[in-house]
Amino acid sequence: MALQAAYAAVSFILPPKYFPHAILIAILLFVAHAFARGRTTNRERDLHARIVLVTGAFTPLGLSLISALAARGAHIIAVSPYPLTHAYPTVLIPLLRSTTNNPNIFADHADLSDPASIHAFCTRFLTGADQRLDAIVFGHEYRGIGSWFGSQDARTLAQTQDAASLATFLLVTLLLPALLVAPVERDIRIVTVVNPFYAAAAPEGHRARVLDSLPTRAGAAAGLERAPCASRTPRTSSPSPPARHQPQRHRRAAPQRLAARRALYTLLLPPLVLLAKSPDAALQSVLHVLFLPTPLSARSRTSMPRSTPRASRARAQTREVLKPGALYRECAVVQLRVPPLPSDAGKAAEEGKKGKGGAKGKQKSESDGADADAEDDGEFGGEAVGRAVWEWYEERLKAWEARAKAEAKEESPVASTGSGGADASSGEAGEGKPNGQ
Repeated sequence: MALQAAYAAVSFILPPKYFPHAILIAILLFVAHAFARGRTTNRERDLHARIVLVTGAFTPLGLSLISALAARGAHIIAVSPYPLTHAYPTVLIPLLRSTTNNPNIFADHADLSDPASIHAFCTRFLTGADQRLDAIVFGHEYRGIGSWFGSQDARTLAQTQDAASLATFLLVTLLLPALLVAPVERDIRIVTVVNPFYAAAAPEGHRARVLDSLPTRAGAAAGLERAPCASRTPRTSSPSPPARHQPQRHRRAAPQRLAARRALYTLLLPPLVLLAKSPDAALQSVLHVLFLPTPLSARSRTSMPRSTPRASRARAQTREVLKPGALYRECAVVQLRVPPLPSDAGKAAEEGKKGKGGAKGKQKSESDGADADAEDDGEFGGEAVGRAVWEWYEERLKAWEARAKAEAKEESPVASTGSGGADASSGEAGEGKPNGQ
Protein backbone atom coordinates (compact mmCIF):
# COMPACT_ATOMS: atom_id res chain seq x y z
CA MET A 1 0.00 0.00 0.00
CA ALA A 2 2.80 2.39 0.89
CA LEU A 3 4.67 1.57 -2.32
CA GLN A 4 1.59 2.21 -4.39
CA ALA A 5 1.08 5.58 -2.72
CA ALA A 6 4.71 6.49 -3.31
CA TYR A 7 4.51 5.42 -6.97
CA ALA A 8 1.34 7.46 -7.44
CA ALA A 9 3.01 10.52 -5.91
CA VAL A 10 6.12 10.15 -8.09
CA SER A 11 4.00 9.56 -11.19
CA PHE A 12 2.02 12.70 -10.43
CA ILE A 13 5.23 14.75 -10.24
CA LEU A 14 7.11 12.96 -13.03
CA PRO A 15 5.13 10.97 -15.62
CA PRO A 16 6.38 7.42 -16.27
CA LYS A 17 7.40 8.27 -19.84
CA TYR A 18 10.14 10.54 -18.40
CA PHE A 19 11.60 7.87 -16.09
CA PRO A 20 14.39 6.86 -18.57
CA HIS A 21 15.40 10.51 -18.96
CA ALA A 22 15.51 11.00 -15.20
CA ILE A 23 17.61 7.86 -14.75
CA LEU A 24 20.03 8.99 -17.47
CA ILE A 25 20.38 12.45 -15.91
CA ALA A 26 20.99 10.89 -12.49
CA ILE A 27 23.74 8.68 -13.94
CA LEU A 28 25.36 11.67 -15.66
CA LEU A 29 25.29 13.71 -12.46
CA PHE A 30 26.81 10.81 -10.52
CA VAL A 31 29.62 10.44 -13.06
CA ALA A 32 30.26 14.21 -13.05
CA HIS A 33 30.41 14.22 -9.25
CA ALA A 34 32.79 11.26 -9.20
CA PHE A 35 35.00 12.91 -11.85
CA ALA A 36 35.04 16.23 -9.94
CA ARG A 37 36.18 14.49 -6.74
CA GLY A 38 39.38 13.45 -8.49
CA ARG A 39 41.63 10.52 -7.79
CA THR A 40 42.01 8.86 -4.43
CA THR A 41 45.40 7.73 -3.22
CA ASN A 42 45.99 4.00 -3.20
CA ARG A 43 48.89 4.23 -0.74
CA GLU A 44 49.04 3.73 3.00
CA ARG A 45 51.73 4.33 5.57
CA ASP A 46 52.18 3.64 9.25
CA LEU A 47 52.49 7.03 10.96
CA HIS A 48 52.62 5.92 14.60
CA ALA A 49 54.98 8.13 16.65
CA ARG A 50 55.64 10.33 13.61
CA ILE A 51 55.53 14.05 14.46
CA VAL A 52 53.83 16.18 11.82
CA LEU A 53 53.73 19.99 11.93
CA VAL A 54 50.65 21.42 10.19
CA THR A 55 50.01 25.08 9.39
CA GLY A 56 46.59 26.30 8.41
CA ALA A 57 45.32 23.67 10.82
CA PHE A 58 41.96 25.28 11.56
CA THR A 59 40.80 25.57 7.97
CA PRO A 60 38.50 22.90 6.49
CA LEU A 61 41.41 21.30 4.65
CA GLY A 62 43.65 21.49 7.72
CA LEU A 63 41.08 19.87 10.00
CA SER A 64 40.50 17.06 7.50
CA LEU A 65 44.25 16.55 7.16
CA ILE A 66 44.74 16.42 10.93
CA SER A 67 41.92 13.89 11.25
CA ALA A 68 43.39 11.70 8.50
CA LEU A 69 46.92 11.79 9.93
CA ALA A 70 45.87 11.40 13.56
CA ALA A 71 43.69 8.41 12.65
CA ARG A 72 46.88 6.75 11.40
CA GLY A 73 48.69 7.37 14.68
CA ALA A 74 50.66 10.52 13.88
CA HIS A 75 51.54 13.07 16.56
CA ILE A 76 50.20 16.44 15.38
CA ILE A 77 51.45 19.95 16.14
CA ALA A 78 48.72 22.26 14.85
CA VAL A 79 49.99 25.80 14.33
CA SER A 80 47.15 28.07 15.40
CA PRO A 81 46.92 31.70 14.26
CA TYR A 82 44.54 32.24 17.18
CA PRO A 83 45.57 32.43 20.85
CA LEU A 84 45.28 29.15 22.68
CA THR A 85 42.43 30.58 24.74
CA HIS A 86 40.40 31.07 21.55
CA ALA A 87 37.38 28.88 20.88
CA TYR A 88 38.96 27.10 17.91
CA PRO A 89 41.91 25.49 19.76
CA THR A 90 40.05 24.94 23.02
CA VAL A 91 37.08 23.23 21.35
CA LEU A 92 38.46 21.58 18.23
CA ILE A 93 41.62 20.03 19.67
CA PRO A 94 39.76 17.93 22.33
CA LEU A 95 37.15 17.07 19.72
CA LEU A 96 39.83 15.84 17.31
CA ARG A 97 41.45 13.81 20.08
CA SER A 98 38.19 12.07 20.89
CA THR A 99 37.08 11.42 17.30
CA THR A 100 40.44 10.02 16.18
CA ASN A 101 41.16 8.27 19.49
CA ASN A 102 44.58 9.91 19.45
CA PRO A 103 45.61 12.02 22.46
CA ASN A 104 48.79 13.24 20.73
CA ILE A 105 47.24 16.26 19.03
CA PHE A 106 48.56 19.58 20.27
CA ALA A 107 48.20 23.23 19.30
CA ASP A 108 50.77 25.99 19.43
CA HIS A 109 50.27 29.66 18.65
CA ALA A 110 52.07 31.36 15.77
CA ASP A 111 50.72 34.27 13.74
CA LEU A 112 52.16 33.55 10.30
CA SER A 113 51.60 37.15 9.23
CA ASP A 114 54.02 38.34 11.93
CA PRO A 115 57.74 37.42 11.69
CA ALA A 116 58.23 37.98 15.43
CA SER A 117 55.54 35.43 16.24
CA ILE A 118 57.18 32.91 13.89
CA HIS A 119 60.55 33.47 15.58
CA ALA A 120 58.96 32.95 18.99
CA PHE A 121 57.30 29.71 17.89
CA CYS A 122 60.51 28.28 16.42
CA THR A 123 62.47 29.30 19.52
CA ARG A 124 60.01 27.45 21.74
CA PHE A 125 60.24 24.38 19.54
CA LEU A 126 64.04 24.34 19.22
CA THR A 127 64.57 24.86 22.96
CA GLY A 128 62.13 22.11 23.91
CA ALA A 129 62.99 18.62 25.03
CA ASP A 130 61.83 16.92 21.82
CA GLN A 131 62.87 18.49 18.51
CA ARG A 132 61.87 15.63 16.25
CA LEU A 133 60.02 16.38 13.04
CA ASP A 134 58.99 13.78 10.48
CA ALA A 135 56.90 15.99 8.21
CA ILE A 136 55.90 19.62 7.77
CA VAL A 137 52.72 20.40 5.86
CA PHE A 138 52.27 24.07 5.00
CA GLY A 139 48.54 24.42 4.49
CA HIS A 140 48.16 28.13 5.19
CA GLU A 141 48.82 29.07 1.54
CA TYR A 142 45.88 26.98 0.36
CA ARG A 143 43.33 29.50 1.52
CA GLY A 144 42.03 31.78 -1.21
CA ILE A 145 42.90 35.47 -1.05
CA GLY A 146 40.45 38.16 -2.06
CA SER A 147 36.91 37.89 -3.34
CA TRP A 148 35.37 37.51 -6.76
CA PHE A 149 32.66 40.03 -5.99
CA GLY A 150 34.58 42.63 -3.99
CA SER A 151 36.85 45.40 -5.22
CA GLN A 152 40.06 45.06 -3.21
CA ASP A 153 43.43 46.67 -3.66
CA ALA A 154 45.67 44.46 -5.84
CA ARG A 155 48.78 45.60 -3.99
CA THR A 156 47.31 44.64 -0.62
CA LEU A 157 46.34 41.21 -1.93
CA ALA A 158 49.83 40.73 -3.37
CA GLN A 159 51.40 41.65 -0.02
CA THR A 160 49.14 39.15 1.76
CA GLN A 161 50.11 36.46 -0.72
CA ASP A 162 53.82 37.27 -0.40
CA ALA A 163 53.57 37.23 3.40
CA ALA A 164 52.19 33.68 3.32
CA SER A 165 55.05 32.50 1.06
CA LEU A 166 57.65 34.30 3.15
CA ALA A 167 56.22 32.73 6.31
CA THR A 168 56.79 29.30 4.75
CA PHE A 169 60.36 30.23 3.85
CA LEU A 170 61.04 31.66 7.31
CA LEU A 171 59.68 28.58 9.08
CA VAL A 172 61.82 26.25 6.98
CA THR A 173 64.90 28.39 7.57
CA LEU A 174 64.42 28.58 11.33
CA LEU A 175 63.64 24.87 11.69
CA LEU A 176 66.67 23.79 9.66
CA PRO A 177 68.84 23.20 12.78
CA ALA A 178 66.40 20.53 13.96
CA LEU A 179 66.17 18.98 10.50
CA LEU A 180 69.91 18.88 9.81
CA VAL A 181 70.80 17.02 13.02
CA ALA A 182 68.20 14.32 12.41
CA PRO A 183 69.46 10.78 11.76
CA VAL A 184 70.23 9.94 8.16
CA GLU A 185 67.70 7.13 8.04
CA ARG A 186 64.81 9.39 9.15
CA ASP A 187 62.32 10.15 6.41
CA ILE A 188 61.48 13.89 6.63
CA ARG A 189 59.05 15.42 4.17
CA ILE A 190 58.15 19.06 3.60
CA VAL A 191 54.91 19.62 1.68
CA THR A 192 53.45 22.95 0.57
CA VAL A 193 49.75 22.86 -0.31
CA VAL A 194 48.85 25.28 -3.11
CA ASN A 195 45.38 26.45 -4.04
CA PRO A 196 44.39 25.16 -7.51
CA PHE A 197 43.09 28.63 -8.42
CA TYR A 198 46.52 30.11 -7.66
CA ALA A 199 48.83 30.40 -10.64
CA ALA A 200 51.46 28.09 -9.14
CA ALA A 201 49.02 25.18 -9.17
CA ALA A 202 49.03 25.09 -12.97
CA PRO A 203 52.15 24.08 -14.91
CA GLU A 204 52.55 27.43 -16.67
CA GLY A 205 51.69 29.34 -13.51
CA HIS A 206 54.24 27.40 -11.48
CA ARG A 207 56.83 28.21 -14.10
CA ALA A 208 55.83 31.88 -14.01
CA ARG A 209 56.17 31.95 -10.23
CA VAL A 210 59.72 30.61 -10.44
CA LEU A 211 60.62 33.04 -13.20
CA ASP A 212 59.22 35.96 -11.21
CA SER A 213 61.78 35.14 -8.53
CA LEU A 214 64.74 35.21 -10.92
CA PRO A 215 67.04 38.21 -11.32
CA THR A 216 67.06 40.26 -14.48
CA ARG A 217 70.18 40.38 -16.57
CA ALA A 218 71.09 43.81 -15.29
CA GLY A 219 70.05 43.05 -11.74
CA ALA A 220 72.01 39.81 -11.62
CA ALA A 221 75.26 41.72 -12.05
CA ALA A 222 74.36 44.16 -9.32
CA GLY A 223 73.10 41.38 -7.07
CA LEU A 224 70.40 43.59 -5.61
CA GLU A 225 67.61 44.37 -8.05
CA ARG A 226 65.18 41.64 -8.99
CA ALA A 227 62.58 41.29 -11.66
CA PRO A 228 59.20 42.66 -10.60
CA CYS A 229 56.50 40.09 -10.05
CA ALA A 230 53.76 40.14 -12.66
CA SER A 231 51.06 39.87 -10.01
CA ARG A 232 52.11 43.10 -8.36
CA THR A 233 50.04 45.45 -10.50
CA PRO A 234 50.01 49.06 -9.28
CA ARG A 235 46.82 50.77 -8.34
CA THR A 236 45.02 52.80 -10.93
CA SER A 237 45.56 56.54 -10.93
CA SER A 238 41.96 57.39 -11.81
CA PRO A 239 40.45 60.04 -9.54
CA SER A 240 38.16 58.90 -6.74
CA PRO A 241 35.40 60.76 -4.92
CA PRO A 242 36.28 62.63 -1.75
CA ALA A 243 36.72 60.45 1.29
CA ARG A 244 33.84 62.04 3.16
CA HIS A 245 31.36 60.76 0.54
CA GLN A 246 32.60 57.16 0.48
CA PRO A 247 31.19 55.95 3.85
CA GLN A 248 27.67 57.07 2.94
CA ARG A 249 27.89 55.34 -0.43
CA HIS A 250 29.16 52.09 1.09
CA ARG A 251 26.59 52.27 3.87
CA ARG A 252 23.77 52.51 1.34
CA ALA A 253 25.17 49.78 -0.92
CA ALA A 254 26.09 47.29 1.83
CA PRO A 255 22.61 45.74 2.33
CA GLN A 256 22.07 45.46 -1.43
CA ARG A 257 25.46 43.77 -1.92
CA LEU A 258 24.80 41.39 0.95
CA ALA A 259 21.41 40.40 -0.46
CA ALA A 260 22.89 39.92 -3.94
CA ARG A 261 25.70 37.75 -2.58
CA ARG A 262 23.26 35.59 -0.62
CA ALA A 263 21.06 35.10 -3.68
CA LEU A 264 24.07 34.26 -5.86
CA TYR A 265 25.38 31.82 -3.24
CA THR A 266 21.99 30.10 -3.09
CA LEU A 267 21.96 29.72 -6.87
CA LEU A 268 25.54 28.43 -7.03
CA LEU A 269 25.26 26.06 -4.06
CA PRO A 270 23.87 23.02 -6.00
CA PRO A 271 26.56 23.07 -8.72
CA LEU A 272 29.24 23.72 -6.09
CA VAL A 273 28.13 20.69 -4.08
CA LEU A 274 28.04 18.63 -7.27
CA LEU A 275 31.27 19.76 -8.93
CA ALA A 276 33.48 21.19 -6.18
CA LYS A 277 35.81 19.01 -4.13
CA SER A 278 35.19 18.33 -0.49
CA PRO A 279 38.12 18.74 1.95
CA ASP A 280 38.51 14.96 2.16
CA ALA A 281 38.83 14.74 -1.61
CA ALA A 282 41.15 17.75 -1.84
CA LEU A 283 43.72 16.31 0.57
CA GLN A 284 44.21 13.06 -1.36
CA SER A 285 47.26 14.44 -3.18
CA VAL A 286 48.75 15.54 0.15
CA LEU A 287 48.25 12.08 1.60
CA HIS A 288 49.67 10.54 -1.57
CA VAL A 289 52.86 12.58 -1.21
CA LEU A 290 53.18 11.67 2.47
CA PHE A 291 52.57 7.97 1.84
CA LEU A 292 54.78 7.36 -1.21
CA PRO A 293 58.11 5.63 -0.54
CA THR A 294 61.27 7.64 -1.08
CA PRO A 295 63.79 6.58 -3.74
CA LEU A 296 66.20 5.52 -0.99
CA SER A 297 63.71 3.25 0.73
CA ALA A 298 62.51 1.88 -2.60
CA ARG A 299 66.11 1.11 -3.60
CA SER A 300 66.63 -0.86 -0.41
CA ARG A 301 63.45 -2.82 -1.07
CA THR A 302 64.41 -3.64 -4.65
CA SER A 303 67.68 -5.25 -3.51
CA MET A 304 66.09 -8.68 -3.24
CA PRO A 305 67.84 -12.06 -3.11
CA ARG A 306 68.26 -14.02 -6.29
CA SER A 307 65.64 -16.51 -5.15
CA THR A 308 62.93 -13.85 -5.46
CA PRO A 309 60.60 -14.50 -8.42
CA ARG A 310 61.20 -12.36 -11.48
CA ALA A 311 57.64 -11.00 -11.46
CA SER A 312 57.97 -9.73 -7.87
CA ARG A 313 61.31 -8.14 -8.67
CA ALA A 314 59.92 -6.37 -11.73
CA ARG A 315 56.90 -5.17 -9.76
CA ALA A 316 59.18 -3.69 -7.10
CA GLN A 317 61.32 -1.91 -9.72
CA THR A 318 58.31 -0.29 -11.41
CA ARG A 319 56.78 0.86 -8.15
CA GLU A 320 56.01 4.58 -7.91
CA VAL A 321 58.36 6.56 -5.67
CA LEU A 322 58.29 10.12 -4.39
CA LYS A 323 59.82 12.74 -6.66
CA PRO A 324 61.39 15.47 -4.50
CA GLY A 325 60.59 19.03 -5.49
CA ALA A 326 57.82 18.03 -7.89
CA LEU A 327 54.34 19.50 -8.16
CA TYR A 328 51.64 16.88 -7.53
CA ARG A 329 48.05 17.14 -8.59
CA GLU A 330 45.43 14.40 -8.63
CA CYS A 331 47.97 12.03 -7.04
CA ALA A 332 50.31 12.38 -10.02
CA VAL A 333 53.37 14.44 -10.94
CA VAL A 334 52.76 17.52 -13.06
CA GLN A 335 55.41 17.77 -15.76
CA LEU A 336 57.13 21.15 -15.55
CA ARG A 337 59.84 22.69 -17.67
CA VAL A 338 61.62 25.66 -16.12
CA PRO A 339 64.24 27.17 -18.46
CA PRO A 340 67.72 27.74 -16.99
CA LEU A 341 69.17 31.15 -16.34
CA PRO A 342 70.69 33.02 -19.28
CA SER A 343 74.40 32.42 -19.61
CA ASP A 344 75.38 36.02 -18.80
CA ALA A 345 73.06 36.17 -15.77
CA GLY A 346 74.36 32.84 -14.51
CA LYS A 347 77.98 33.97 -14.84
CA ALA A 348 77.21 37.28 -13.13
CA ALA A 349 75.52 35.48 -10.27
CA GLU A 350 78.51 33.18 -9.85
CA GLU A 351 80.92 36.12 -9.91
CA GLY A 352 78.82 37.98 -7.36
CA LYS A 353 78.79 34.94 -5.12
CA LYS A 354 82.58 34.55 -5.38
CA GLY A 355 83.18 38.27 -4.88
CA LYS A 356 81.71 38.32 -1.40
CA GLY A 357 84.94 36.90 0.05
CA GLY A 358 85.73 36.64 3.74
CA ALA A 359 85.48 33.70 6.05
CA LYS A 360 81.86 33.07 5.15
CA GLY A 361 82.79 32.86 1.50
CA LYS A 362 85.51 30.34 2.26
CA GLN A 363 83.16 28.23 4.32
CA LYS A 364 80.59 28.31 1.54
CA SER A 365 83.18 27.35 -1.06
CA GLU A 366 84.26 24.41 1.06
CA SER A 367 80.67 23.24 1.47
CA ASP A 368 80.06 23.79 -2.25
CA GLY A 369 83.14 21.74 -3.00
CA ALA A 370 81.75 18.92 -0.93
CA ASP A 371 78.50 19.09 -2.90
CA ALA A 372 80.23 19.52 -6.25
CA ASP A 373 80.33 15.77 -6.74
CA ALA A 374 76.54 15.71 -7.07
CA GLU A 375 75.63 16.14 -10.71
CA ASP A 376 73.26 18.97 -11.57
CA ASP A 377 70.49 17.37 -13.61
CA GLY A 378 69.15 20.77 -14.73
CA GLU A 379 65.63 19.96 -13.56
CA PHE A 380 63.47 22.96 -12.57
CA GLY A 381 66.12 25.25 -14.05
CA GLY A 382 69.07 23.63 -12.35
CA GLU A 383 71.08 24.69 -9.33
CA ALA A 384 71.51 28.26 -10.56
CA VAL A 385 67.75 28.83 -10.59
CA GLY A 386 67.45 27.34 -7.11
CA ARG A 387 70.12 29.68 -5.79
CA ALA A 388 68.50 32.68 -7.45
CA VAL A 389 65.09 31.85 -5.99
CA TRP A 390 66.61 31.30 -2.53
CA GLU A 391 68.42 34.66 -2.68
CA TRP A 392 65.23 36.36 -3.85
CA TYR A 393 63.37 34.96 -0.87
CA GLU A 394 66.16 36.07 1.49
CA GLU A 395 65.97 39.65 0.24
CA ARG A 396 62.18 39.73 0.45
CA LEU A 397 62.32 38.20 3.92
CA LYS A 398 64.67 40.95 5.15
CA ALA A 399 62.36 43.63 3.77
CA TRP A 400 59.31 41.91 5.33
CA GLU A 401 60.95 41.68 8.76
CA ALA A 402 62.12 45.30 8.59
CA ARG A 403 58.62 46.44 7.66
CA ALA A 404 57.11 44.40 10.50
CA LYS A 405 59.56 45.89 13.00
CA ALA A 406 58.76 49.41 11.82
CA GLU A 407 55.03 48.76 12.20
CA ALA A 408 55.60 47.29 15.66
CA LYS A 409 57.50 50.40 16.72
CA GLU A 410 54.68 52.62 15.52
CA GLU A 411 52.14 50.58 17.50
CA SER A 412 54.38 50.12 20.55
CA PRO A 413 52.33 52.43 22.86
CA VAL A 414 49.21 50.40 22.10
CA ALA A 415 50.98 47.03 22.22
CA SER A 416 52.59 47.71 25.60
CA THR A 417 49.20 47.84 27.29
CA GLY A 418 48.33 44.33 26.12
CA SER A 419 51.69 42.66 26.75
CA GLY A 420 50.32 40.69 29.69
CA GLY A 421 47.80 38.88 27.51
CA ALA A 422 50.48 38.07 24.95
CA ASP A 423 52.76 36.61 27.63
CA ALA A 424 49.91 34.49 28.95
CA SER A 425 49.09 33.07 25.54
CA SER A 426 52.75 32.29 24.80
CA GLY A 427 53.09 30.51 28.12
CA GLU A 428 50.09 28.33 27.39
CA ALA A 429 51.43 27.68 23.92
CA GLY A 430 54.57 26.21 25.44
CA GLU A 431 52.45 23.80 27.42
CA GLY A 432 50.65 22.72 24.28
CA LYS A 433 53.80 21.37 22.64
CA PRO A 434 54.41 17.65 22.60
CA ASN A 435 57.71 18.29 24.39
CA GLY A 436 55.86 18.41 27.68
CA GLN A 437 54.44 14.93 27.42
